[in-house]
Parts: sequence; C-alpha cells; structure tokens
Amino acid sequence: MSKLYPEPVKGIQLIEPSTPPHVDDVLLGYEIVVYDDEAGCFVKPRPSKMNRSGWLLTGLLAILFWPAMCLPCFLKSSYNTYQRPVYGQK
Repeated sequence: MSKLYPEPVKGIQLIEPSTPPHVDDVLLGYEIVVYDDEAGCFVKPRPSKMNRSGWLLTGLLAILFWPAMCLPCFLKSSYNTYQRPVYGQK
C-alpha cells in the first residue's frame, strides 16, 4: 500500500474510495494514486477518470480509425494523478 496522508492534499482531485466503507470502518487516511509509478505504458482502463486529452484522442480515433478508439483507455497518459480516502480497521 502507498503512503497515507492524514488530510487531503490540496490541488489533487479527490475521488470516491476504491471500496465502500463498512459500518465499523474508520478513515485511515488519503492515498495518492500516481499512474507514473506503474511499469510500462498501459494501465487498467477507467474511462470515468480519463483526462481531456484521453477523451480527445478517443474521439479522433473514432473518426479516423474506429477499431483503435479504445486504446486511449489503456494508456497512462490518459489519466491524471488523484487521491482517494482509505477506510479500514484501526
């Protein structure tokens, strides 16, 4: 697990947790997700979190060569750094 921060870091987008908290869970901290840390140039696709350049490339590929229009969903460059809360047992 990556480093947890006690407070949200200003200037980085805050999104929903990766798993919903259970009734007896407490907030452990905030995790910063950086796609640059992962090896290679491909990541798990999350179209709802794509940045503007990723969507523009998807639209351009849809017009020019539609079989490749899903490729930007798998590229690291299509995603920004974000943070999410982490819940668990103390």
